[in-house]
Amino acid sequence: MIVAEGLPVGLGSTAEWDTRIDGALAGALMAIPAVKGVEIGLGFGVVARRGSEMHDEVEPVVVEWSRRTNRAGGVEGGMTNGQPLVLRAAVKPVA
Repeated sequence: MIVAEGLPVGLGSTAEWDTRIDGALAGALMAIPAVKGVEIGLGFGVVARRGSEMHDEVEPVVVEWSRRTNRAGGVEGGMTNGQPLVLRAAVKPVA
């Protein structure tokens, strides 16, 4: 598991497929020969949930905005959202 904290809001882009932070990170991890899969946030666990269960509710905090949960793993719409960035990579065992 990889966790990056303290990232600013807005790294990446929603405009083009090749500027999305989630695609760039997944591509970098998949470039490692032993890596066979990448999850961001709840990753593959989202398929068993309803869409309404997946939204990270925004709440006001004294200094800035925050979220009650981090199901998205710190990425929304291809950009960082200020929450910890959470990535998991599935690595094949050594023969």
